[in-house]
Amino acid sequence: MYRHLYDDPADARVKLAAYHERYNGARPHWALVAADPAAAPAGILTPCEVYVKGYAVNPPSWSRWVGWLNKQDQQQAAQPPNKTVSKVSA
Repeated sequence: MYRHLYDDPADARVKLAAYHERYNGARPHWALVAADPAAAPAGILTPCEVYVKGYAVNPPSWSRWVGWLNKQDQQQAAQPPNKTVSKVSA
């Protein structure tokens, strides 16, 4: 993205659009390991396949905290919102 010099704003838009397409649509991301091998013969998905097309991934072992965060979110969703009532004494 920063390797290019832009001639004008229109040139920048064209080059940035090409970069965006490659980054999200063509470049596999090493952390997006396909849960279903048939979905990605190479075993690795692109961000577009995960976030737009909805392909399932197996989180890498270093991301075990993701499961912990999901569990925390589920627990918070199951609890009623905190209603703090302050009592003022006269």
